[in-house]
Amino acid sequence: MNDAPHTWPEQTERVRYVRARLDPARLDDGDIEALDWQGEACRRILTAGGTVEPVDGRHDEWSLRSALLSGETSVLDTIQSAECEELPHDLADLVLSLRRIRQGGGVDTRLGHDRSLFGLLEDCLPDGRLVYGATAFHHWAGTRRLYRLLDDVHWAMACELQDTDRVVRATLQQAAALRNPESRGVAGAADREARAVQAYLAYLHARPGDRDRLDKGVGLLEDILKRGGRRRGGVDGEQRRRMHALSELLQALRFKSKPHDVLNPYFTLCVEHGSSEWGQGWRDLRRQVPPEQLEYINGAKDRIRRIETARRLGDEGEALYELPLDEQFLWVPDARGELLHPGPRLLARRTPPSTEQEKSWTADQAAQEIIGRCAARLRNDH
Repeated sequence: MNDAPHTWPEQTERVRYVRARLDPARLDDGDIEALDWQGEACRRILTAGGTVEPVDGRHDEWSLRSALLSGETSVLDTIQSAECEELPHDLADLVLSLRRIRQGGGVDTRLGHDRSLFGLLEDCLPDGRLVYGATAFHHWAGTRRLYRLLDDVHWAMACELQDTDRVVRATLQQAAALRNPESRGVAGAADREARAVQAYLAYLHARPGDRDRLDKGVGLLEDILKRGGRRRGGVDGEQRRRMHALSELLQALRFKSKPHDVLNPYFTLCVEHGSSEWGQGWRDLRRQVPPEQLEYINGAKDRIRRIETARRLGDEGEALYELPLDEQFLWVPDARGELLHPGPRLLARRTPPSTEQEKSWTADQAAQEIIGRCAARLRNDH
């Protein structure tokens, strides 16, 4: 005869309910389904990287979070007032803030320091808008815009020469907006990236005898290097090595007949420095540049070939002006915040207030949970 205790269905249901009320993270997906707990099911879908669709065209908090995590900022314009009122307060507040940003408003300090929102905030910025401000987001997004504009400069130089001056001005305006006396943190990193781009553009458009312009370009980097290490307002490690190499390159080019040879041939072909896709970049441009610009892009292609040949032969090859100084600074932060990725929440009460008997049973179950955890911890320790 089997004397093992029976677990009645109603008892199992009660255990699930108690766990949902006390520690929902311990429930498995089957428990969530049995409880018909839609909110927790949707939360887990988002945590796993899935999507939650609106029901009958109406967004709830989960389908809205799903859309925003996917970069569908147009959803902000479709949320009705009634839907907004049904959202949790912090999420409704985020919707209103993002709408203001899409309409040209500023990013406030609270949102601007939440790294988990950086990508979403950037998606809401109006096209062509100068990015400036004092938060970590402004420094990060402004630097990303700076390098997109630098890409546009090289595109214009290859395909649309008449637009070059306009794009260069926009690039220099964004660089100026990023300049900051603060030498630490994201503000200091953004300032160094801005200096490196300003120096690059100074040489890119300099003439052989334009010593003032060339000296100012070198000075932008030397000002940082002369400060010493990070504690003195300078820079250490790999950042210092990179800036020192760029400064040396610029100083050597001051005495050449073509100081604009600082031009990075990878940038000329509209690809990232060192990219293996430079050949495809050249082929794409060849179909679009005017005939008089073929020599310009062919020169960049030949220069990269010489560099790669030298590398294969073990030679050091010619130095190039490598940007950005720190690629990680430009990546979208891989951070999760409570607003869009909330953690498990306790299940809302579904029943009338407990009777004394039910309270006693719940306390019993909670005690068993605690004792079980302690026993498991002791077993693991020994």
